[in-house]
Amino acid sequence: MSEDLKQHAETSAPPPTLPPAAPPALPTWIEFPLPGEVHRAAFAGWLHTPTGALVLKLWHGCDSARCRADCGRWTYQVRHPGGRSALAYATVTRAEPPLSAVMEAAAVTIEQLEAEMRDPSTVSGRAG
Repeated sequence: MSEDLKQHAETSAPPPTLPPAAPPALPTWIEFPLPGEVHRAAFAGWLHTPTGALVLKLWHGCDSARCRADCGRWTYQVRHPGGRSALAYATVTRAEPPLSAVMEAAAVTIEQLEAEMRDPSTVSGRAG
């Protein structure tokens, strides 16, 4: 090695170290593939990746003899891995609400469930 290169190698700063690569970001909601395995009335489900909570879209048919065959309503239930569950959203007719509204309500419900698990005195009269 020439004297110039040797001197440059001795006086130059070491190369900067790069921080470790961040893991790939997960979306907040992932479609759950087998909602019927969790609840017999479930037609769809979504997993909340930050908490592991599951939102189930449930169909409740009408039991009245006067109702049409497709009469009923939808509910969206949150099931938290901590063992609690709560209703996040419900319709009064067969019409489906916008999914964005359901997910916003589910996120609020998840926050409430987590607060209740941290401090049981905040329980708001929910079953679960």
